[in-house]
Amino acid sequence: MIQSLRIVEDVLENSSHQRWHFEVILDDKKYEGYYKDDDVDWFQMQPDQDNHAMPLEQLEEEVIRRINEWLSTFQE
Repeated sequence: MIQSLRIVEDVLENSSHQRWHFEVILDDKKYEGYYKDDDVDWFQMQPDQDNHAMPLEQLEEEVIRRINEWLSTFQE
């Protein structure tokens, strides 16, 4: 279960390579990655390398949902 999700920064803002750096706490462990266009790229250590009750696919869907929800607050 995701304990927290934090958007750290907008990387390469206003460029075609723009993406969002995020941190997620899952089962008391912190993982980081980039989000762009409904795709998640994990840094090392990746959540699927640890044994979590939440499958990686479900975790990524939840991360994408939460980030999209957060981004929608900035759209007119």
